[in-house]
Amino acid sequence: MTSGRLRANRALGAGPSLIAVMSLLVVGAGACEKSAQLRAAVEADRLGWKQRSSALKGRASNLDDRLKALPPEPAGTSPASVARRRRVEALITGSRQSSFDLDQNIDDSLRGVEAAIGRGDKEGEQALATAAEAIDGYFRQQEESVAAAEAALLQIGEGH
Repeated sequence: MTSGRLRANRALGAGPSLIAVMSLLVVGAGACEKSAQLRAAVEADRLGWKQRSSALKGRASNLDDRLKALPPEPAGTSPASVARRRRVEALITGSRQSSFDLDQNIDDSLRGVEAAIGRGDKEGEQALATAAEAIDGYFRQQEESVAAAEAALLQIGEGH
């Protein structure tokens, strides 16, 4: 009888522990699911940003090709015209370099997001939102830079 009662007490004692373990597993699975969703969002954002970056690189490369296609400056060109052309060359070179810097910023930001997800879903969500805002700002700046270079290129030779 003592051993039967002891087994019953052990079974009852194991019950709440088992329920606690099961609850933790369910909560843990939910947390894993949330982390997986965050990681999927990171990958989707990474893909979208890389596509946008690739498009900007294409525009910058096109600018470079268009600049190279301009005829050389004739002898006797005014110093102001030479200076304008050099500024356009610098704008195009800067746009091209900035597009590579943008890729590095994306990679660095997303590494930080991944680390934050590892520390917790809330921290990961916040890190992703912050990174997205910063990266979108970088894209706006880069798009403005490329647009300025395109406009400047038209002014020095293609618009004539």
